[in-house]
Amino acid sequence: MKFNYEMPTKVFAGELRDYTQEFTGYGDKALIVTGRSSASNGSLDDVLAILGELHIAAVVFNGVEENPSDENVMEAVRMGWDSGAKFIIGIGGGSPLDAAKAVALLVPNPDKSSADLWEADSLEGRRRLPVLAIATTAGTGSEVTPFTILTTHERQTKASLPHFLFPDKAFLDAKYTVHMPDSVTLHTATDALSHLIEGYLSSQANLLSDRLVESGLGVYGAEGGHLMARMSERQFDIPVRNKLLINSALAGIVITQTRTTLPHLMGYCLTYNKKTPHGAACGILLAEYMRFHQNKEKVDNILRLLDLSNIDEFKEWLRHILDLRLSVSTDEIVDYTKVVCSNPEKLKTHPFPVAAGDISDIFTRSIT
Repeated sequence: MKFNYEMPTKVFAGELRDYTQEFTGYGDKALIVTGRSSASNGSLDDVLAILGELHIAAVVFNGVEENPSDENVMEAVRMGWDSGAKFIIGIGGGSPLDAAKAVALLVPNPDKSSADLWEADSLEGRRRLPVLAIATTAGTGSEVTPFTILTTHERQTKASLPHFLFPDKAFLDAKYTVHMPDSVTLHTATDALSHLIEGYLSSQANLLSDRLVESGLGVYGAEGGHLMARMSERQFDIPVRNKLLINSALAGIVITQTRTTLPHLMGYCLTYNKKTPHGAACGILLAEYMRFHQNKEKVDNILRLLDLSNIDEFKEWLRHILDLRLSVSTDEIVDYTKVVCSNPEKLKTHPFPVAAGDISDIFTRSIT
């Protein structure tokens, strides 16, 4: 029963244009951090129109890469330095939103560099720019979490920065997700599902997070109109996309309290080395992680909420929606296992002892 809860981000769901005044009070110049897709889904145009009406100047960095590195972040930081940006607007999925948080850490600190992003004490007590986050995918939940995940080539994986930064405001407008290809919709939705399941099975799970997870998982089953079936059938109308977007934010709130656990840590290896989309990399590991997990009561409850009979049924559903063509050798699994085991702090989010052989077995059973 002992836990704490922090959720300072204000969340606004519905039409973005209904919240114009929420962009005021942060200064006269914004740096928009985004990727290429925001120009095609209408989100960038809408934000620029809102800023224009409010007489707020804006510069746009639209070069965020998929799974951005700290070097990629520095490109946007330099634009922030040159423009004198007073606040950051992140538009996109997890990659642009995470990049926006990292940019907000460095822009007001021109004496710092990308190396300082990875040092726990380097930005302690330093000023950070406000961040407004506009989610255009339904998966990462980055718009409501304090986490920033970047690619680190030095460690050959993705990793979370040691600095926490909650966006000041998050905006959830499902119309910006309509243009996503089915594959992206499914991969990002699987990421949110991973957040819920990992949060439920985490060593840091608590009474409040468990209730949120159970509510979120119910949306995928009968309680939510069989969302899993809609995903299998690739039926993504606006009501479905609204459910996916809200569930993504809900799952983000969960992992803010619980952190993610083994599937995310292991999935980063597949994303870095095999270019597997993040949500798919986590999702392909979920079933075997649940089979391995020692809390069988919680595992059974997950299956019940998803209206599934057993783990094999879940594994088959995941393989169907993710449709991955993934080849990983035995030697590669050995290497990935070493990377995973080199992160003892992350391993602690699994509530029971875990050995290298357990990690290797989950990789092997999931992929082969």
